[in-house]
Amino acid sequence: MGLLHKASVMKDEPILVAGTRLEVIEQLTLILQEEFPHVWTVKEEECLRLIEENRFALVVLEASSLKSSTELILKIKSFSPKLQVIVAADRTDAPTVVEFMRSGAYDLLELPDAKSHLNISAVRGIERSMLLDALEVAVSHYGSPKFFKPDAFSHIVTINPDMYSIFRYLEEISISMQPVLISGETGSGKELFAQAIHKLSGRSPFITVNIAGVDDTVFSDTLFGHTKGAFTGAIAERKGILTKAKGGVLLLDEIGELPEQSQIKLLRLIQENTYYPLGSDTSATMDVKLILATNKDLLYEVNQGTFRKDLYYRIHTHSVTIPPLRERLDDIPSLLIHFVKKASAAMGKTPPGISPELVAYLSRYSYPGNVRELEAMVNDAVATHKRGSLALTQFRKYIGKAAPKSKENPISRLTVGGFPTLKEAEDYIIAKAMEKGGGNQKKAAALLGISRQALNKRLLNKNRVEK
Repeated sequence: MGLLHKASVMKDEPILVAGTRLEVIEQLTLILQEEFPHVWTVKEEECLRLIEENRFALVVLEASSLKSSTELILKIKSFSPKLQVIVAADRTDAPTVVEFMRSGAYDLLELPDAKSHLNISAVRGIERSMLLDALEVAVSHYGSPKFFKPDAFSHIVTINPDMYSIFRYLEEISISMQPVLISGETGSGKELFAQAIHKLSGRSPFITVNIAGVDDTVFSDTLFGHTKGAFTGAIAERKGILTKAKGGVLLLDEIGELPEQSQIKLLRLIQENTYYPLGSDTSATMDVKLILATNKDLLYEVNQGTFRKDLYYRIHTHSVTIPPLRERLDDIPSLLIHFVKKASAAMGKTPPGISPELVAYLSRYSYPGNVRELEAMVNDAVATHKRGSLALTQFRKYIGKAAPKSKENPISRLTVGGFPTLKEAEDYIIAKAMEKGGGNQKKAAALLGISRQALNKRLLNKNRVEK
């Protein structure tokens, strides 16, 4: 089921509510019972005994005492490391957050506002528990993730099983000289995967060419080079990228932007493995491993007539699609730690602490800019950080600006004699599908009856227009 588990499964998971103030834990229990039928209520001193005797997916702890509550969390995590603990406390100042974070709390909610966010936090906590259970089963069955060349992936931060599957696939095809197509949204890390393929291949050098906005003449001259006098202004011979990358790996980025005439030349190059520098009648042999990257749905472009079908199938021999960050939210903690350390080192600062509240908050965002967007947020937060744990304020400020503003329902105009434009109706329906799908494009596309790639194409076009 992946990271976002079905609600019916989560509703069957038992939850334990513990604390010292009976009226508070009863209120918390009533709120949880609106979504979850199996909620147990117990006094704090009986909590550990029940956990040892029964299986729970989540603990909600009403924390009236910082000392006793953190001690209890430490005991809970010692007995059951995967069990997530949500704390509902009267105070959430920096020292309190740090103490609960150190003890192992998953999320920290402030009373009385905690009640309005409790069920959302509970869903996330259970998702995390179920994910950790699934990973434990996978590791016990298959063993820890092992790769022939682990150094090839050391620059990619992930614990996600889908990402590990891509790593294994790339290792299996590393001996092939057929082109590799890498697809993925902007900011998802396509170039990092190209670098991994380069390391796996054992070839050198590694050269990247971005061909977005390049016309056919520049494309041909860049790849093939030219002889002296080949055209006006060609006062000297120029070696093309294919010559400079000989024996190595060449990444052609933004392949979806390639003009049709250039597509024909690229197809011929891949099929014949030879090329002619401009102005030369002597052919040269291509000796590079080709990687092609795109943020477009090339099959959609084929159907639209903007990308050649024969080229698409020729470069699709080996292909991977990098999942967007919103589909691997289990990587948020690891990426957050990595980017905090990286930014702190670059700025000569001591890495600040990371609160469970921050991790939980960032796990609810959809990241249209993917990993690159998260890194930019972290860099900004570290740059403005003064003391204590990393401030949630900077992230809220950024995400608040990035969040789409609510709009009227244009379809409602039909009831009062009006009529929406086709674009207004489409934008509204897509927005509602994304909302109902929890920000997951795959689920939203299923609701709309289209492919995820087609939905992604529409969202990207909409973003370009709004910018």
